[in-house]
Amino acid sequence: MEPSPTPADEPGRRSGLAAVLGQTFSSLRYRNYRLFFIGHTISTTGRWIQAVAMSWLVWELTKSTVWLGIVHAAGPLPMLFLSSLGGVVAERFDRRRILMVTQVLAALGPLALAVLLVVDRNHEVLRVWHLIVLAVLHGVVWAFDMPARQAFAVQMVGRRDLANAIGLNSSIFNVSRAAGAAVGGILIVTAGPAVCFAVNGLTFFALLAALMMMRFAGDGSNGPPRPPAPRHPLGGFIYVWTHRPIRGAMILLVSATVFGWAFRPLLPAFTEKSFGRGGAAYGVMLSVFGVGSLAGALLMAYLGRYGKRQRLILIGIGLFAAAVGLFTLAPSYELALAALLVAGVGMLMCMAGINSYVQLSVNERFRGRVMGVYGTLFGGMIPFGSLLAGWLADWIGAPRAVQVCLVAMVAVTAAVAVYWHRLPRRR
Repeated sequence: MEPSPTPADEPGRRSGLAAVLGQTFSSLRYRNYRLFFIGHTISTTGRWIQAVAMSWLVWELTKSTVWLGIVHAAGPLPMLFLSSLGGVVAERFDRRRILMVTQVLAALGPLALAVLLVVDRNHEVLRVWHLIVLAVLHGVVWAFDMPARQAFAVQMVGRRDLANAIGLNSSIFNVSRAAGAAVGGILIVTAGPAVCFAVNGLTFFALLAALMMMRFAGDGSNGPPRPPAPRHPLGGFIYVWTHRPIRGAMILLVSATVFGWAFRPLLPAFTEKSFGRGGAAYGVMLSVFGVGSLAGALLMAYLGRYGKRQRLILIGIGLFAAAVGLFTLAPSYELALAALLVAGVGMLMCMAGINSYVQLSVNERFRGRVMGVYGTLFGGMIPFGSLLAGWLADWIGAPRAVQVCLVAMVAVTAAVAVYWHRLPRRR
């Protein structure tokens, strides 16, 4: 059963800024989603606070960029192997309860490490493998959290505002990234990394509380009834492969994750070698890309009821490819920043567009498993893109490495566009 807004939730016809804001934030009309929005924002901010502390600790312990790469790759790797199982679990059990369990499990690691850091102030016991274990355990938790969380959105807002909710979820990610990075940097200097890990551990209970406060019509507080238990653990992969429009979207997801995100790990090299600047300039570049991503997320939220999702995806990829291509050729730092701003908009249009297109196209009986496939392809492919970018940059330099990746992404996108165009029209 999908939630439906009350008459008070349906505002009259408005014009101007009020109408734009009402359409952009339409999902916030639903009480359950408002609770989720607040809790998820707090929890995601905590994760970015920890990410800053994690990188700092790895560097402090090893002084090695190789170890930095290993720790960053360790987190998403379990999603490659376990997200499909997480999708099965998201169909077998109540998704709200799954998320409640994952929040508690996710809090244990950071809190335990915070205690260790308080006791072991001089890092006599702490080793880098402790941080790798923490990253891997978090990756295992997210492999079950992500499919349930993505599939849970439709239960909070219904199909009509599903795309809007996905856009707002993307805005949470970008706002939290900016806020969390800033707060994390301040806390490391003023209070130490232990506080960063403790804060992250505690923020998971904000989303836990939000989930506990939710209420659904029909069967009390447990949410809408789940479809029958899945019979085939690989049903998500089979469904994606046989559902031709979704197959095209998933191919674009892999292409954007492997070839598109590849430029992100190389930004420090561009900062120093192409523009002759230091760490502060690198931080500004990340912030500008984040601002563009936030703008793209809000744009996709505003266009939540726009029917031609395929067109939005292709426009997003085109914007991203053109902007990043300009970035690799930019003769000045200022022009590079402008290109990164547009690249952020394009990337979020692509990613949020693929997510909403898949969720609006999938049969409800397969939603959990298909979102498990989504998690596998999105989270699991990121390390491969980083490794590919690093290897190519070592061989031909960072600008050409990114350009090669862009050519590959554009070629795949063109092939999928033709593939989609040739599919028979459906209602």
